[in-house]
Amino acid sequence: MGNAIGAERLAQALDHLAGIVQRLVRCDKSLVLLWRETEQAYVAEAGMGVTESEFAQIRRIRFRRGDAQLEAYAVAPIASSRDNPLGILAAYRNDRAAFDGTDLEIFRGVAESPQQPYSTLHEARSAYEREFILRKLQEHRWNMTQTASALGLERSHLYRKMKSLGIAAPE
Repeated sequence: MGNAIGAERLAQALDHLAGIVQRLVRCDKSLVLLWRETEQAYVAEAGMGVTESEFAQIRRIRFRRGDAQLEAYAVAPIASSRDNPLGILAAYRNDRAAFDGTDLEIFRGVAESPQQPYSTLHEARSAYEREFILRKLQEHRWNMTQTASALGLERSHLYRKMKSLGIAAPE
């Protein structure tokens, strides 16, 4: 019974993560695959918009460290704190529009973020947005115009977003 509950929670967490990826990087398909090194196999998966035949094809691919190539997908490896491979996140756009730098940065951030016990998608997204915006603000030395431009936002929208996320400019 405990194993079934654990497997169900894992499936829910992976589904949740696939949904976060799909919404944050605006893609048509997203998937999460967890890797077990001892078995040299993917042991859990979730996806949104991915067919069973696509999963079957993807399961046959063995990703080695630093080798995150999956044709037509943007891929980000998930690594443990010991830098061991834990799996991959992948995203796909039907229109073949390229993922821009911001999309890929968000994508890598989701893969690298410590898994927090967020209870809602809103909490998870807000936490990531806060971290991402803070990083961009620091990169641009808190210059609001440059940061807003880098984020693809109007400056007034950046100020509103900062307020809603509890980010205050240094004095």
